[in-house]
Amino acid sequence: HLGNFAIHRAELGFPQLLTAAGFDAQCHCSLADVWRLLLAHRPGCPLAQYVRPVHLTPVNRLPSELPPSTPADAPQAANGSRAATTWIVAGLSMFQPLSTDLYLPTLPGIASDFTASAASVQWTLSAFIGTFGVWQLVAGPVSDRYGRRPVILAGAGIYALASVFCAIAPSIGMLILGRMLQGVGACTCLVGARGMVRDLFTPTDGARLLATAAGVSVRTVQRAEKD
Repeated sequence: HLGNFAIHRAELGFPQLLTAAGFDAQCHCSLADVWRLLLAHRPGCPLAQYVRPVHLTPVNRLPSELPPSTPADAPQAANGSRAATTWIVAGLSMFQPLSTDLYLPTLPGIASDFTASAASVQWTLSAFIGTFGVWQLVAGPVSDRYGRRPVILAGAGIYALASVFCAIAPSIGMLILGRMLQGVGACTCLVGARGMVRDLFTPTDGARLLATAAGVSVRTVQRAEKD
């Protein structure tokens, strides 16, 4: 019976269609399965003509473990901590622009200090950006498994230690390694922060909060660049 299973409406992004089809709970299924289920619920369409075997895995979750889809579902703590959450997300989001935008003017000085070529020094920037992008594939599942807070704390600690390592790096190779560790820390903090917003706020409120946090982060970095 299809009514015993669920589709996460918020994650799939078409709540009106799924609500019209009568799905209210949660399950894991592919988009192809969802499309077949929706076709089966079209008015006047024979069920057997469109539905093939669909394998759905029921998921038993507590209501508190599900991301809120309406303002009424949002945790009470989120209503009074929006400003604090905005500043936390903005601060965690600053690691990336601080490590790239403010880092660019230092490239000639780094090349001079290490007596390295421009191509070698540019690798310190490429290593950070590449690691930052790839590590999202790891940080996301780890954040879902162990929670946002420990992952954010671990990411901040890695970033701080990596920054100290970069400051005392004896060679350009060690500096590149330190920059890669910085990318791990910055990416972990950003992924954890966005996951925290997803857990506390509805998609609309979360998007609004992330936009505000991004604006705060950009203005802060621009002011630092002018100073």
